[in-house]
Amino acid sequence: MAIAKHNDRIGLTVTKEFKIKLQKLADDDGRNLSNYIVKVLTDHVEQQRKEGKLPEKIEQESSDNSSDSDNS
Repeated sequence: MAIAKHNDRIGLTVTKEFKIKLQKLADDDGRNLSNYIVKVLTDHVEQQRKEGKLPEKIEQESSDNSSDSDNS
């Protein structure tokens, strides 16, 4: 599936048990799993910003670095 140019895809490996727990939380929140994970991470990053651990705006790095893959 294609993604918008302003988005980036990442891979994530979790235990099956953890995925089941996340899926339950996502279902309870009326979200699909991917959207729920993005919401939780977005909330966390915003909290870190409010606590002064992140600047208001972080400049985007060159797109050359965005294709880190598991080809090692």
